Amino acid sequence: MSESTQTSVIVTMLVISILLVAIWAFVRWRRSQNTELQRLLRTVSQEALINFFIPDGAGGEIHIDHLLLTQHGLMLLETKDIQGDVFAGDRMDTWSANHQGTRFTFNNPIPMLQARSAAVSSLVPGVPLESRVVFINQATFPKGHPATVSTVATLIEEYSSVDAAEDQTDFSDHWQTIKSAAVFA
Repeated sequence: MSESTQTSVIVTMLVISILLVAIWAFVRWRRSQNTELQRLLRTVSQEALINFFIPDGAGGEIHIDHLLLTQHGLMLLETKDIQGDVFAGDRMDTWSANHQGTRFTFNNPIPMLQARSAAVSSLVPGVPLESRVVFINQATFPKGHPATVSTVATLIEEYSSVDAAEDQTDFSDHWQTIKSAAVFA
């Protein structure tokens, strides 16, 4: 084997090793994010439906990230995997995020959250429904955020303090209605 072939093999092995370490680190990081979200789901819900479609009430379908059955009704979660400083407002069309010197914008998720809420409510009218946009990846809001926006940590904190002895209603029939209408992605 020539010296240039040996060098090529060593460089190729080194690149493959670096890629494998990077993939391993990324998978570990994603699992930690998912673990925190799973903790939220266990903390606040009795059951959860994830990544599905339901009728939108206008002849089409609408995507739902997470719908939770809680002791007080339903909780609809629109998740955003964004980190860094997020600048958001109820009436802003676009929001922005700054992370490590990079700025990007994205559409205000609240109008879609409201459309998703309306679709859920049309399936089970009268059932208490709380809707939130939940940032799952270390987002901060240096200038504040709308009331319907949370991080996983703040939502866990908020719901871990909810008194389990408060009035509870059995929403299992309504939950079954939603499960029957759900089409999973």
